[in-house]
Amino acid sequence: MPLKLYTSLNLGSATIVADGVFRTTEVMGIAEDGGDWMRAGAREVTGFGAGTAAGLFAGKAAYFGLISIAGPVGWGVLGAIFMVSLGVGYLASKVGSDFGEAVSDAAWDMSK
Repeated sequence: MPLKLYTSLNLGSATIVADGVFRTTEVMGIAEDGGDWMRAGAREVTGFGAGTAAGLFAGKAAYFGLISIAGPVGWGVLGAIFMVSLGVGYLASKVGSDFGEAVSDAAWDMSK
């Protein structure tokens, strides 16, 4: 496995773990404040799943797409390609998370 790909997979995994920790902490804070932690938990889990799926897909597609068209000259700009794929993955993750949370909120509201 190329070193750059191995590093990007580790960074992606660490980002996913950090996102899960932040979401769990947010739900725990809502529970401690006496809020509707079940709704918040459902919302965060849905957002986490949608965001992770979108981020993984878009980040890998950007990385491999840019690598495939880079050619010999592109090997000198691998760092930029990596950063673009990281940014695309983050943006897609954010959009996917927001979408998943909105769907979860709508489903929660319809269930009442």
